[in-house]
Amino acid sequence: MLTARLFTFFNQNIHVKIFIIGKHASGKHEVLNICEQMGLRIGREFSNLSEYNPTIYMDPNYLKYSQQDITNIFESHSYMYISGTDPKVIDSYSYFNGLSYYTYDNSDIMVVDSTHVCDLNKNLIQDDIVFVWMDNNRDMRIRRYAIEDRKYSFLDREDEEKIYDAEFVKTIYNFKNSNVLYFNNEEPERVAAIIAAIIKHNDLLDIFIKSFN
Repeated sequence: MLTARLFTFFNQNIHVKIFIIGKHASGKHEVLNICEQMGLRIGREFSNLSEYNPTIYMDPNYLKYSQQDITNIFESHSYMYISGTDPKVIDSYSYFNGLSYYTYDNSDIMVVDSTHVCDLNKNLIQDDIVFVWMDNNRDMRIRRYAIEDRKYSFLDREDEEKIYDAEFVKTIYNFKNSNVLYFNNEEPERVAAIIAAIIKHNDLLDIFIKSFN
């Protein structure tokens, strides 16, 4: 059953950006993939990894950037968040990932995992933000983890995300010009449909606010 809550109000004169957020194995990237199949403008995180490493938690379809690309992003501060070692001292055993401002500016829908929400560069955000929070319980996330045969450590990732739990919630509910649309154990297809409605028909926002407040 769809459970959602939408808080505060939009400035209708500013473009809406959607951040899909939540813990690992909650279906965030599946929602992003469905939105892409719908023809919506989605954005993905970047990494310097030349090949996808399934033991590292990240979007399997991340954008592959060169070291120089990321150094330029780092030095110009044109990123929404960046994680890892200093790009200027990177070595063959180092990796980092992030979301560039270019991707943010040219996309409507992006995924931000719970460990990076607090790092979002608020100075670069001039749009209204909708946080689509996929809050799946542990059992459902274990099920997705097992069915998809994920290779990273479930328990290690759980421990890492727990560190950010309190700050994560505090951040999304105090973010300037933002709204939170909360889904509890919801199917990715239905979440993607709600997102598509928000992006394609801004006049439906009031209905969502009234229906899911």
